[in-house]
Amino acid sequence: HDLKHLLIWALIGALFVAAVLGMYGIYRYGVISDHIDDIKFENQDYEHELKKLKAERESLKHEVKVLKTTVSELEHDAKQLAEQTEKFEGLVDELKELSKDNEDLGGILNDTNQIFADMRKVVLENERAHLLTAFY
Repeated sequence: HDLKHLLIWALIGALFVAAVLGMYGIYRYGVISDHIDDIKFENQDYEHELKKLKAERESLKHEVKVLKTTVSELEHDAKQLAEQTEKFEGLVDELKELSKDNEDLGGILNDTNQIFADMRKVVLENERAHLLTAFY
Protein backbone atom coordinates (compact mmCIF):
# COMPACT_ATOMS: atom_id res chain seq x y z
CA HIS A 1 0.00 0.00 0.00
CA ASP A 2 2.84 2.42 0.72
CA LEU A 3 4.42 1.36 -2.55
CA LYS A 4 1.24 2.40 -4.41
CA HIS A 5 1.31 5.86 -2.84
CA LEU A 6 5.02 6.18 -3.61
CA LEU A 7 4.48 5.18 -7.26
CA ILE A 8 1.54 7.58 -7.62
CA TRP A 9 3.60 10.49 -6.20
CA ALA A 10 6.58 9.54 -8.41
CA LEU A 11 4.29 9.46 -11.44
CA ILE A 12 2.75 12.83 -10.54
CA GLY A 13 6.25 14.29 -9.98
CA ALA A 14 7.49 12.93 -13.33
CA LEU A 15 4.42 14.34 -15.10
CA PHE A 16 4.95 17.71 -13.42
CA VAL A 17 8.64 17.80 -14.44
CA ALA A 18 7.73 16.76 -17.99
CA ALA A 19 5.01 19.45 -18.16
CA VAL A 20 7.41 22.12 -16.90
CA LEU A 21 10.06 21.04 -19.44
CA GLY A 22 7.44 21.07 -22.23
CA MET A 23 6.25 24.56 -21.28
CA TYR A 24 9.84 25.80 -21.14
CA GLY A 25 10.56 24.25 -24.55
CA ILE A 26 7.53 25.94 -26.09
CA TYR A 27 8.45 29.24 -24.42
CA ARG A 28 12.09 29.00 -25.51
CA TYR A 29 11.81 27.51 -29.02
CA GLY A 30 8.18 27.98 -30.01
CA VAL A 31 5.87 25.63 -31.77
CA ILE A 32 6.90 23.67 -34.87
CA SER A 33 4.22 25.41 -36.96
CA ASP A 34 5.89 28.76 -36.18
CA HIS A 35 9.18 27.42 -37.56
CA ILE A 36 7.41 26.06 -40.62
CA ASP A 37 5.85 29.49 -41.27
CA ASP A 38 9.26 31.16 -40.86
CA ILE A 39 10.84 28.69 -43.28
CA LYS A 40 8.05 29.27 -45.82
CA PHE A 41 8.71 33.01 -45.61
CA GLU A 42 12.45 32.44 -46.12
CA ASN A 43 11.68 30.18 -49.09
CA GLN A 44 9.71 33.01 -50.69
CA ASP A 45 12.73 35.29 -50.23
CA TYR A 46 14.98 32.66 -51.80
CA GLU A 47 12.62 32.26 -54.76
CA HIS A 48 12.68 36.02 -55.30
CA GLU A 49 16.50 36.01 -55.19
CA LEU A 50 16.59 33.09 -57.64
CA LYS A 51 14.39 35.02 -60.08
CA LYS A 52 16.72 38.00 -59.85
CA LEU A 53 19.76 35.75 -60.40
CA LYS A 54 18.12 34.12 -63.42
CA ALA A 55 17.40 37.55 -64.92
CA GLU A 56 21.02 38.56 -64.26
CA ARG A 57 22.24 35.35 -65.90
CA GLU A 58 20.17 36.08 -69.01
CA SER A 59 21.51 39.61 -69.11
CA LEU A 60 25.07 38.31 -68.85
CA LYS A 61 24.40 35.76 -71.60
CA HIS A 62 23.28 38.57 -73.88
CA GLU A 63 26.35 40.66 -73.03
CA VAL A 64 28.63 37.69 -73.71
CA LYS A 65 26.98 37.17 -77.11
CA VAL A 66 27.52 40.83 -77.97
CA LEU A 67 31.14 40.59 -76.81
CA LYS A 68 31.73 37.47 -78.90
CA THR A 69 30.32 39.21 -81.94
CA THR A 70 32.48 42.26 -81.30
CA VAL A 71 35.56 40.11 -80.79
CA SER A 72 34.96 38.20 -84.02
CA GLU A 73 34.50 41.49 -85.90
CA LEU A 74 37.71 42.86 -84.37
CA GLU A 75 39.58 39.67 -85.31
CA HIS A 76 38.33 40.04 -88.88
CA ASP A 77 39.43 43.69 -88.95
CA ALA A 78 42.82 42.73 -87.49
CA LYS A 79 43.32 40.13 -90.23
CA GLN A 80 42.46 42.66 -92.92
CA LEU A 81 44.78 45.24 -91.40
CA ALA A 82 47.57 42.66 -91.18
CA GLU A 83 47.12 41.83 -94.87
CA GLN A 84 47.19 45.51 -95.78
CA THR A 85 50.28 45.99 -93.62
CA GLU A 86 52.10 43.23 -95.46
CA LYS A 87 51.19 44.78 -98.81
CA PHE A 88 52.19 48.20 -97.54
CA GLU A 89 55.57 46.92 -96.32
CA GLY A 90 56.28 45.69 -99.83
CA LEU A 91 55.43 49.11 -101.21
CA VAL A 92 57.70 50.81 -98.66
CA ASP A 93 60.60 48.52 -99.59
CA GLU A 94 60.14 49.29 -103.28
CA LEU A 95 59.95 53.01 -102.59
CA LYS A 96 63.17 52.85 -100.57
CA GLU A 97 64.96 51.33 -103.51
CA LEU A 98 63.48 53.95 -105.83
CA SER A 99 64.43 56.77 -103.46
CA LYS A 100 68.06 55.81 -103.77
CA ASP A 101 67.79 56.66 -107.46
CA ASN A 102 65.63 59.75 -107.19
CA GLU A 103 65.70 62.42 -104.48
CA ASP A 104 62.14 63.67 -105.23
CA LEU A 105 60.80 60.35 -104.09
CA GLY A 106 62.42 60.91 -100.67
CA GLY A 107 59.56 63.17 -99.58
CA ILE A 108 57.02 60.75 -100.92
CA LEU A 109 58.79 57.95 -99.09
CA ASN A 110 58.75 59.92 -95.83
CA ASP A 111 55.03 60.59 -96.26
CA THR A 112 54.43 56.93 -97.05
CA ASN A 113 56.43 55.88 -93.99
CA GLN A 114 54.33 58.22 -91.85
CA ILE A 115 51.13 56.77 -93.27
CA PHE A 116 52.48 53.29 -92.64
CA ALA A 117 53.38 54.19 -89.03
CA ASP A 118 49.91 55.63 -88.51
CA MET A 119 48.32 52.50 -89.93
CA ARG A 120 50.48 50.32 -87.68
CA LYS A 121 49.33 52.42 -84.73
CA VAL A 122 45.70 51.80 -85.75
CA VAL A 123 46.41 48.06 -85.92
CA LEU A 124 47.92 48.11 -82.43
CA GLU A 125 45.01 50.14 -81.04
CA ASN A 126 42.59 47.71 -82.68
CA GLU A 127 44.35 44.76 -81.06
CA ARG A 128 44.39 46.60 -77.73
CA ALA A 129 40.64 47.20 -78.02
CA HIS A 130 40.20 43.52 -78.85
CA LEU A 131 42.12 42.50 -75.74
CA LEU A 132 40.24 44.95 -73.55
CA THR A 133 36.93 43.69 -74.90
CA ALA A 134 37.95 40.09 -74.28
CA PHE A 135 39.16 40.91 -70.76
CA TYR A 136 36.16 42.96 -69.66
